[in-house]
Amino acid sequence: MTSEPHPWLHLRFSGAEPLYEQIKTRIREAILRGDLSEGEAVPTFRKLAADLRVSLITVKRAYDDLSAEGVLQGQTGRGTYVAPGALERCRKMQSELAE
Repeated sequence: MTSEPHPWLHLRFSGAEPLYEQIKTRIREAILRGDLSEGEAVPTFRKLAADLRVSLITVKRAYDDLSAEGVLQGQTGRGTYVAPGALERCRKMQSELAE
C-alpha cells in the first residue's frame, strides 16, 4: 500500500468547484485541523502540481490567493509557509461563511 503524499488534500476532478478553489479550501481545512501549522512549509508549486496531476498555474493561483488572504507566506528562495496568524484568519473566514 502506498501512502498519499498529501493526505489532507483530496480533489474532486468532476465537480463544479474549480480545482484552485478546492486546493485553497483543503489547505484552510488542514490548518484548522492542525494538519498544517503556522511556520510549516507547504509543498512547492511544482511538487504539488505534479503530485496532484494539475497545472502549475492552478496551484500558483491557489497559493497566490492564500498569500493575499494572509494564510500563506512566500519567502524568496526558501519556499512557501503557513503564515503567522493563519489559524486565526482561517477560523474567522470559517465563521463568516457560516453566518
